[in-house]
Amino acid sequence: MEDFSLYNPESSMLRKAQHRMLEIYSEVEKICKKHHIPIWINGGTLLGAVRHKGFIPWDDDFDTEILRKDYKKLLSALEQELPSHLVVQARKKDKSYPYYFAKVFDLNSEAIENNKLISRQKYNGLFIDIFPIEPAFPKIRKILNKYFVKSHFAIVKGGFKRVIAYPFFYILKLIISLYRFLTKTFRAKHYMYVFGQKSKQIYTYDMIFPLSEVEFEVEVLPCPGDWNRYLIANFGENYMTPPPPEKRQVHHQEIKSIR
Repeated sequence: MEDFSLYNPESSMLRKAQHRMLEIYSEVEKICKKHHIPIWINGGTLLGAVRHKGFIPWDDDFDTEILRKDYKKLLSALEQELPSHLVVQARKKDKSYPYYFAKVFDLNSEAIENNKLISRQKYNGLFIDIFPIEPAFPKIRKILNKYFVKSHFAIVKGGFKRVIAYPFFYILKLIISLYRFLTKTFRAKHYMYVFGQKSKQIYTYDMIFPLSEVEFEVEVLPCPGDWNRYLIANFGENYMTPPPPEKRQVHHQEIKSIR
């Protein structure tokens, strides 16, 4: 059997970062429980829980999900109740932040994320992601989101394209408001990420709820109730098979220090 611990031995910076991210999540989960807000692990974090009983050994991020209807409530609670060494960044109060999901940063660490929009983030510590999902008509959502993402990032990046994108972007926002009204009126059966995220995964309510639990490192964390179908939707039917060694690369951030 392959020894995956070679990727993140306990003395390594990556392993220390993984422990710190789990600590960040624990603080967020406490606040969620206090306010009766369901939150669960997803993406590579859920895959790691099922396949490795914890972090994917070569991975350096931590993914969580929440319903869009709970998102504003959670952001307000995090802003008020996170311990002083943690801080949340989201578009709700920071329009220069380019993403439509939140990050909770640890101020006692330094990690530089590998993306072109890093300058739009106020903080450079380790973080966890909080992705909101919402009811969706998948075919319509994919089309609207394609143009929403293009126009949004044209505005973010600036230049001449920004001038053209602005009116189109706000017309799209009006259309999306109508779309969301229709998903409620006709009780859309599927869930997808909110607009502004490129992810195309499609879920159903019964994939997620009622939530279940899964072993993760030394903790037991909330996860989608039918995590098998959920992981297939994200990674395909062979999700239990690790990628070949040449594809096991940490790519999210450069971890510089953890205090």
